[in-house]
Amino acid sequence: MADVMVSTSFHEAFGMAVVEAMAAGLPVIVHDSAHFRWLVGDQGFRVDMGSPGALARCIAEIKAGRPTGDPAARRLTATRRFGWEGLKPGYLDMYSKLGLSSPT
Repeated sequence: MADVMVSTSFHEAFGMAVVEAMAAGLPVIVHDSAHFRWLVGDQGFRVDMGSPGALARCIAEIKAGRPTGDPAARRLTATRRFGWEGLKPGYLDMYSKLGLSSPT
């Protein structure tokens, strides 16, 4: 029951909670790092979590009416990139390179 999902982590091994929030259509705010830029693409807000007041300013802008984007676009981005149909080709390629038969 949130209007925005905030991850204040500077580093994550992946960021499943962020992807789940995007899949639910929520706007997400993450640290501005290469990993999180890759993870959310253009479907999230990125701020320097180490900069005093940066997160508070971003939240205030959203509360004041800053556009947060399209929930359907966030859901689509999350499911296309991280849902099974998006991941399946990479897994099959990995199995092939390892000389393993692909699972059914």
